[in-house]
Amino acid sequence: MKACLLLLVFMASCGTVREFHLQRGDEKAPITVSLGPAVVSGGLFFVYLPDVEAHTVSVAGSFNGWRPAEFFLTNTSGSPLWSGFLPLTHRESVQFCYFINGRLRRADPVLGSTTDEDGQVYSTIVVKPVTNG
Repeated sequence: MKACLLLLVFMASCGTVREFHLQRGDEKAPITVSLGPAVVSGGLFFVYLPDVEAHTVSVAGSFNGWRPAEFFLTNTSGSPLWSGFLPLTHRESVQFCYFINGRLRRADPVLGSTTDEDGQVYSTIVVKPVTNG
């Protein structure tokens, strides 16, 4: 497998990483990947870049009773990105957080965070039906 050149683009105003640029081999242009969850047909697609070394990354939230051992993201080979598709049948706002290595809880850095009454952080995304046309 060819080595990858990884570049991060930072927002100058707040330092939040919003895009990940991946350049492989002799390709002329890097592939740009938007970080954070995206509303797609049938659910959410997560792309996450942990701020610490990760062996596992899962997502827990209002969609699964906040159980971190149910929905795991997949490590994208050759890069530090983790991603996965979460099917959703209900169209509503979803509160969630990432669990790194089963115990380190993180809100989504792109969406920002809310802290609940117990001091736990989470993010919220509004999920609306995807319409064509």
